[in-house]
Amino acid sequence: MDDPFIRSYIGELLRSLRTQYLIDLIKPYTRLELSFLGKQLNVEIEEVEELLIGLILEGKVEGRIDQVGMRLELDRKSVFIFREWYTLIDCVLSLYRQSLEKKRYAALNKWTGVLEGVHGAVVGKTSSSRVVDPMMSESFIIPSRDH
Repeated sequence: MDDPFIRSYIGELLRSLRTQYLIDLIKPYTRLELSFLGKQLNVEIEEVEELLIGLILEGKVEGRIDQVGMRLELDRKSVFIFREWYTLIDCVLSLYRQSLEKKRYAALNKWTGVLEGVHGAVVGKTSSSRVVDPMMSESFIIPSRDH
């Protein structure tokens, strides 16, 4: 990281990514070892503890850190809230994807209409200059002298 601009923001970015991953990682559990979380995040236990303290203080995680047993113990209510929250997020994303699909379909439909119009114009213009040779099974186009 030789670039000083990137170096100044990389710490915040990594912390943000680790925090989000940590939230995703703990959502299905009620009790987790801090060492397990540290291995998953590839950081020391102290940093896991700092991240968890921040999440608990911000109200994003409801639970407590057992410093003797080196565990995170989540309230059952928070596990339920996580599941409900992620279900809601999945629903919103699904609706957003459906909206995008409808827009894509409408754009493709419009494009198809335009292409059909161009095709009709080209066929209409060339059909008047087509001649069928009775000796051959194919038709050929007589060049126009309108140029």
